[in-house]
Amino acid sequence: MDLRPRTPMTNYGIEPNLLSSYSKFVSMNNQNLQESNGRYVNSRATDSRIITVSEEIDDEGASSIISQLLLMEAENPDEDVYLYINCMGGSMYGFMGIYDTMQEIKPDVVTLCYGSAFEMSAFLLSGGAKGKRLALPNSRIMLNQPETSFYGCITDLQLYNKELILMRKNICSLIAAHTGQRFEKVTADTNRDQFFSAAEAVEYGLIDRILYQPF
Repeated sequence: MDLRPRTPMTNYGIEPNLLSSYSKFVSMNNQNLQESNGRYVNSRATDSRIITVSEEIDDEGASSIISQLLLMEAENPDEDVYLYINCMGGSMYGFMGIYDTMQEIKPDVVTLCYGSAFEMSAFLLSGGAKGKRLALPNSRIMLNQPETSFYGCITDLQLYNKELILMRKNICSLIAAHTGQRFEKVTADTNRDQFFSAAEAVEYGLIDRILYQPF
């Protein structure tokens, strides 16, 4: 895979490090395919300050990612952390925990979508450091309202429905802040699954730009 930029890249001055980091990530996945369980991140990626958000993130997976963010801050609070996202979604509360940790730690968190960022992982993608929210050119990004399956008595269902409404308002408010879109527009756009190409995600404000253009 040729990761050299096809067009000059000058904005923000982050491409050389990011391309090197992504190249290492691809190389490590090829070399350690049999060693890795393919779920979150291998040890060599951790050494390179790379955290992967992949498959469907449950609460255990979210806790693992949070621990890695805190560890990387402790190791070097002045060096960027790279959050590579190829994820279909997962635990709403787990993702909120990852998001809050990203905002609180000192290192900038570079978010990069390679493949897909659906549901709550799209929200996470938008929450990276300003100017460092990126996607590969053929990535797909999807926003929607929080979904869950809950069983219980009517009273519990009513309480949980109220909680979901509050969480949706909170998430839409945060997306609006990160994208520059109006809260009302984000709310309307997430009534149904809303898909974006990488270019459309730039226009919407979910990411800052595409890492490189293939042609």
